[in-house]
Amino acid sequence: MATRMTQEPYQLSEVEVRLKLRERDVLYSADPISNPEAAVRVMKEALQDTDREMVCVVNLDTHLRPVNYNIVSIGGLDTAMIPVQNVFKAAILSNAASIMLLHTHPSGVAQPSRIDDETTKKLLEACRLMDIPLTDHIIIGCMTGETFSYRTERPGLFMASGLSVSEQGEQYMKEFTFDDFKEHTASLVREELEQRGLAAEVHFIDVRKLNQSYHGISILPEGESASPVFNLDEMYRHYLETGEIDVGQMIHEVEASHDLARLAEKLDDYENVKDSLVIRVSPREGNEDFLEITPHREILDLAVTYHVIVGDRDEGMSTVVTQKMLEHYGISEEQLHQDAVNSSMNLFPARTVPLMDAILGLVGQETILGLPRNEPELWVITNRGGQEGAAAMLYPDVLEQAAEQLGENFYIIPSSRYEVILMPDSMALGSYQELETMIREVNRTEVSKEDRLSDKAYHYEDKSRRLEMAEDFEARKMRMKQKKMQRQKAGVEL
Repeated sequence: MATRMTQEPYQLSEVEVRLKLRERDVLYSADPISNPEAAVRVMKEALQDTDREMVCVVNLDTHLRPVNYNIVSIGGLDTAMIPVQNVFKAAILSNAASIMLLHTHPSGVAQPSRIDDETTKKLLEACRLMDIPLTDHIIIGCMTGETFSYRTERPGLFMASGLSVSEQGEQYMKEFTFDDFKEHTASLVREELEQRGLAAEVHFIDVRKLNQSYHGISILPEGESASPVFNLDEMYRHYLETGEIDVGQMIHEVEASHDLARLAEKLDDYENVKDSLVIRVSPREGNEDFLEITPHREILDLAVTYHVIVGDRDEGMSTVVTQKMLEHYGISEEQLHQDAVNSSMNLFPARTVPLMDAILGLVGQETILGLPRNEPELWVITNRGGQEGAAAMLYPDVLEQAAEQLGENFYIIPSSRYEVILMPDSMALGSYQELETMIREVNRTEVSKEDRLSDKAYHYEDKSRRLEMAEDFEARKMRMKQKKMQRQKAGVEL
């Protein structure tokens, strides 16, 4: 037997909640807390002489003036838990525009622990969600008075949090600019050098390389003629994400820079250099400043530059030959070019293979995935080492031999610095514009800026031994076709 149940209307009652802040100690400051020193001065009496770790939140108004403070946690001798809900409870009730976290280290040592770092990152994320900025997290060493400010020492953490700042708070929350970072890094390097008893000059340098230019910092040990240059742009990006600067690693690389001194001696004598020369190709566009100071040869929309292999050739490390070096060697650009081509062919011989063979590493196999070898297919020109392999297409006779292997003329797709792809004419069903549209899309989505060669396609004609832009080839082909039609027409009229 079924029982019928009736459902009474559900009523939701409104509850009125009244909250009251209970005031105890008073902060005697009508001035803004605009720096770590001011924060410590205001909170010194409340936090001094503690024998256990104590965590305190100071609630601030829109002018960074303290509204009140709240002790959110008292721990043991070396640790104190920081419940996030307790941090924001008083802040919300106080209508705080921002908050500041302070906690004590009874040991007197104010350096943060790994747990302190993790807590700061979690709190910054919570502040972002609550839209209540964290102005700073300050550690105070009891008895010693030593302090550590995350805002001062690791401002990148705060920038990475994405929290907005008010105009009144800009003095404390000011942006840590790239120029600030440069000077801060140089200061840390000098301090580290002094602690290790190393004498070195620290200076900034603008670096220009193929497809890349950046602001660098050089650390030149006393008595040395060469030193590593560190990429400040990359370091700054890393700093904004993590708040870290690995000065120790920088100094380690400097201490190993005696290898660079030996390199400088090698580069001084052209006889020591010429057997280590290689050619490289890069786009002319975007590298104009670099090419002004570098001997080069222009081919199509590319530039051929000359480099000296440093150390093991398989590692791919090299240094570029500059105009000053060429003048020092007392040789012509033509001789430099010939020597570099000969050395490149010796160090990195050209390699021309079907694309599928290059991908699968099955050179010499008669068929790949059922594809007969007599069908037209894409080929690749690179070199044996795979490093800067696109330059191999400019070795003597390489394009001629490729045309013989393909059995016809071909388009060249400049896929990257490492290789170029050959497309037989019989496979090119569309116009060169369609081919270049594909090249641009692949470059944009698949190839890094540093590895790109060109958005243009090239063409090689075996009969005339002509390497040219695909656009010029098709325009020339159209002119020849028009002339042929005109001759045919003239013959009919006669």
